[in-house]
Formats: sequence, structure tokens, C-alpha cells
Amino acid sequence: MENKKFIVSAAILFSIAFGILYYMIFTNFVQVHEAEYMYMNQVGLYKSSENANNMAARLKENGFDCFTMRKDDELIAVVCSLSDQEEETKGQQAKLEELGYTYIQKSMLIENPEIMDLLHNKEYSKALEMINNENKGTDAQ
Repeated sequence: MENKKFIVSAAILFSIAFGILYYMIFTNFVQVHEAEYMYMNQVGLYKSSENANNMAARLKENGFDCFTMRKDDELIAVVCSLSDQEEETKGQQAKLEELGYTYIQKSMLIENPEIMDLLHNKEYSKALEMINNENKGTDAQ
């Protein structure tokens, strides 16, 4: 009977020790980046870069940080209120509505850790440039 208690006790201790070791290895030595979302309010989608730039200028006059993003070869999206926090993006929507702008809240799944770092550092123009370059299949420079 004593051997059985010893075996069960040893098995439990080894399980705990292995669990701690496994946790330490994978939290300290293996860099796992989980995908995160980038949130934004899309205020317009234009074929003409002149129209997109005019909308961006109006938004900037009203105090928004806005950016243009190529959707494909033909369309340019004007976006503002970029953030890695959905609440921040939603917080700007009342101001957009008050000023009479229509918008669509968008989210984009970001898997590239470099882009996530740029988002966390609020370097949105660089993040969007990298996203545009990834979509084109080229590296950012």
C-alpha cells in the first residue's frame, strides 16, 4: 500500500514539476505573437486620389488624424481614428457624427509583430505603409 501512495505522490510531483518547466520554457524562450486587431473609422472610398486627399484635408481641419489606404489598384480609402483599442476608435465616432461625416467602423486583423509594435507606439502612418506594402507583396523600406 505504501508503494502505491509513493507512486501516486511521485506522479503528482513530476506532473507539477513538468508543468512549471513547460510554462517557463514557452513563456521565456519562445516568442509567440498573437494576432491583434487594428480599428479605424472609414470615412470614404474614392477612385480619385484628388477626392481622397480633399476629404483627408477636411478631416484634418476638423482635428482628426487621417490617412489614405489603397484598397486595390482602383480604390483609395480615407480612414481616421486608428487604434489598437476599439474604445478609442468608437470614442471618435460621436465627433464624426456631430460634424456630419458618415463612416463605417472597420477592423483589420494584424499578425505581423512589427506592425503591432507600430500600432502600440501610435505610428499609424508607418503601420499603414507596411500593410499596403504587404498587400502589394513587397517589403517596406
